[in-house]
Amino acid sequence: MDISVVIVNFRGWKALKKCLNSLDEIKSNEILFEVIVVDNFSNDGELVSFRNNYTEIKFFENTGNNGFANGCNFGASKATGKYLFFLNPDTTITIDALKTLHKTSITH
Repeated sequence: MDISVVIVNFRGWKALKKCLNSLDEIKSNEILFEVIVVDNFSNDGELVSFRNNYTEIKFFENTGNNGFANGCNFGASKATGKYLFFLNPDTTITIDALKTLHKTSITH
C-alpha cells in the first residue's frame, strides 16, 4: 500500500459524501491507496449507511468527539500505507493531486 488517506468526520456527512465520491472516482494502477474514515462519534445513525454505501472504505468509530488530532492519530494507527495523507472531509481530490503527493513523497 502506497498511501493511506485518513479522514476525520464529525457530523459532516454531506461534505464527506462529496469527498468520498471524489476518491471513489480515482482509478490508478500506479498508486495503491486505501481510505480510512474515523467518525468522531457523530452518534446520529449515518455511519451505518456510509459503511453500506462505501464498502471499499474502512470506517472506524472513535470513542467520542475527541478532537481532530486524536482522530488523525486513531486513523493512522489503522493505516497500512507507506505514507499518510490527512484529508479534510470538506475537500475533493483528483488523481493528479494524488500522483503529485506521491511523487513529492518519494523524492524527499
